Amino acid sequence: MGTKSTEFNYEDIKNQENQTYRFIVDFSKVKAGYSAGNLNCGLIYAYTDNPLTNSVNIGIVNAESFGLTAKAGSSITVTAPSMQSYNKWNNKSLVLELSSTDKTLPGDVSLTVTTGDKNQQYWPDSNGNFVITLTWATSQDVNLTLNSDVAEAKGKAYQFQAKLYAGAKDGQALIVAGETDTGVTAESLSLTVAENTNPSLKITDTTGTHRLLTTKDSTLDLDVQWKNIDRSYTVSANIQKKTSQGYEGVLLQAAVSQGKNKFSLGGITGSGSYRLVITVTKDQRTVMEVPYYFIVQ
Repeated sequence: MGTKSTEFNYEDIKNQENQTYRFIVDFSKVKAGYSAGNLNCGLIYAYTDNPLTNSVNIGIVNAESFGLTAKAGSSITVTAPSMQSYNKWNNKSLVLELSSTDKTLPGDVSLTVTTGDKNQQYWPDSNGNFVITLTWATSQDVNLTLNSDVAEAKGKAYQFQAKLYAGAKDGQALIVAGETDTGVTAESLSLTVAENTNPSLKITDTTGTHRLLTTKDSTLDLDVQWKNIDRSYTVSANIQKKTSQGYEGVLLQAAVSQGKNKFSLGGITGSGSYRLVITVTKDQRTVMEVPYYFIVQ
């Protein structure tokens, strides 16, 4: 701005009542660190023969500030200046852009964004970035949930770079918020694809020979592994024989542990087709039944 004096024309209107004037000074080009009281303005009311004069010192009281702060988990706090009718951010929108920095994202990836009680789902744009429009607020927590049904992606963490932009709501080009010393507007964060929380169970014959047994075999040796089944669940096993009506009978009742199990075949007295059924229950409700079929000769 320098030290050069600048004159402005006054309003040539006869005022019969008290008038209130608002003078807006644009400090957007001022060097960072400019403080209040450095700009002196002389005010002259010259409608009368004896002009009234006064002066006022003008400066920056509170610098406008944007900010991004990644929080523990999968959320980020966005801060912005208050929106007022006379500042340059009036009628502007906030835009949060997330770009992956280290891995190729799953092909079906999406992002659930939660602000307050509002949820909205986003998909990557043509550049592979998530572009999220936010309501203008001085401070808001944005919760981010990365979604994918690709099995290999479950539980994996992906690194992102978040950038904050501010721009016109009519689709004009956005500008980086805080481009002139107004706060941190880029932040790194990690988002993890949620693992499947549904109970799952798998039965494996580790020897490859237990599909075909004889009446001389005393046990059925199987490996049982499960996920998302805690102590609130009950896991039990039963053996049934195939009849003309389907698989029937209770030839075994046994508890099941995770890992290697030896299931007794003492209830089997003859050859035929059989199945071991592992049942998972919770609160007296059957959650799942997983069969393992075998033949006794």
